Amino acid sequence: AEAPADLERRLRSRYNDIVQEELDPTPFRSLAVMRLPIKNVPGIGQQRQVMLERGSTEHASLLFARQHHGGFVGCAVNIEKTQGLPRGCVGAEILDVASVDDEKVFVTLRGVNALRIIDRVVQPDSQGVMLPLVQEVVEWPQESDEVSDAQIFRAVAYIEELFGVCGELQKQTGVWAAGDLSSQPLKDMT
Repeated sequence: AEAPADLERRLRSRYNDIVQEELDPTPFRSLAVMRLPIKNVPGIGQQRQVMLERGSTEHASLLFARQHHGGFVGCAVNIEKTQGLPRGCVGAEILDVASVDDEKVFVTLRGVNALRIIDRVVQPDSQGVMLPLVQEVVEWPQESDEVSDAQIFRAVAYIEELFGVCGELQKQTGVWAAGDLSSQPLKDMT
């Protein structure tokens, strides 16, 4: 798929905070995205069973994904106090949907890949479905054939440190648009 005609406009939005250099040649696509508590978002290769309220925006996204995207849905962490979608989410396969009662459905999801959310301030459609533009994130730089455990641990430590710095900055500035990054360390949230 090619980049959409209005990609430059989306990238220039002060709310999306993505620059052209972050993007890579992988295709773009629109995808239904559900906002879920962090414990319900599957990791890549993991399965999660999630209870959804029938008629909720998450349920609407699930139905849309099954009908229009072959059972592929984005699972974004629902961060308290946020004003938009996070920068990324997990692309997940819908494995099973079972009705519990008239008010709830039980969904089994399997994480497939990491996705970069391009249009973080997309508004829900008339059914409550958020369909942002997304791009698959390459799991590890293609120029490296092998990745050592030490490299992975260094990358995780760097991300945890960066999350902590962002939390401190949030405490100092009082800016909460990205959600609560300061009340607990990243390792306690995942």
